[in-house]
Amino acid sequence: MQFTLKDGLNILTPALAQFREQMVTEKYPEIVFPQFVTIDSSGGRGLMEKLHFSVESASDLDDGLVGDKTTSLDTVEVDFKPGSAPIVSWAKSVTYTLRELEVCARLKIDVNIEKMRVLRQNADQTLQKVAFLGHARDTRIKGLLNSDLVEAVGIKGGKPFANGTADENAAALIDMFTRVLTSTDLIAAPDTLAIPMLDYVTLGSQPRGEGRDTTVLKYVTDALAGIAGKPVNLKPIPLKLADTAGVGGKKRAIAYINDAQHVVMDVPSPPKCWMSSRRGCWRGRPACASISAVCRSSNRRAPSTSTTDRGSPWQNQLSTISSLATRSSVRPTPTRSAF
Repeated sequence: MQFTLKDGLNILTPALAQFREQMVTEKYPEIVFPQFVTIDSSGGRGLMEKLHFSVESASDLDDGLVGDKTTSLDTVEVDFKPGSAPIVSWAKSVTYTLRELEVCARLKIDVNIEKMRVLRQNADQTLQKVAFLGHARDTRIKGLLNSDLVEAVGIKGGKPFANGTADENAAALIDMFTRVLTSTDLIAAPDTLAIPMLDYVTLGSQPRGEGRDTTVLKYVTDALAGIAGKPVNLKPIPLKLADTAGVGGKKRAIAYINDAQHVVMDVPSPPKCWMSSRRGCWRGRPACASISAVCRSSNRRAPSTSTTDRGSPWQNQLSTISSLATRSSVRPTPTRSAF
């Protein structure tokens, strides 16, 4: 009896349904970009761009006294600056041939859903790459490490972490923290320092000094937490995403405030999988037909350089990049108020 396309769909459809249930809860340890940026899924499908507003305020803090002859109140000037961010669509697929499905049916074995798992993993890896580096072909989309709207400066001491002493490396990290703090007129302190993965290993294993059991990583995080009055996280940027993100292919590290008021990545439609149409060579009947399963994210965009209308933009809070042995002339304007 001939194995038809309908027979193949009867085998593949339940497998796809099972995978859809799994993909909601299945996690991939290497996909960590939501720890570095806030994901905003508002907006739904069909968007071409998304509007964001930055806020800058100014006022004399000595004004505002009220007395018996007060007839008017001083005002706080609030300036809203609009900005737009492009939203693009993405889709990829995997293919199951009728021969594969026929073997499963005749041997009464389950369809191997590893193809779908790899497809979903590829979707998440794409989002992660965009979160940090933007998109190589659609250059409108920038990531956390290569945004044109963030100031890039040389690392203190001019040495990569791999070549620095414990004291030099600690001083470089503290300098990253201090630059962000001073750029906001001491209003807001950063809570996240992100560095390349291998540099994180170096700092996590480098003793603070001879005979000391405290590493540079622990010393800096404890010291900065005491200064900021809140936890300050030193995080490893996954894979090699930061290794060539700087000008001239240099490594890049970044210090910033990691919350929805400062750094946002819009993903209006998270990745989903569904059955696509058949394809193949036709000679009266399918001679080499196949069935595709598609994983699609209807819209995706790099981390926003401006937030929603709830607060200040990322660049106006001056999240400062510390680029190893490189420098950029980009200098965004810092906000004058934290509110």
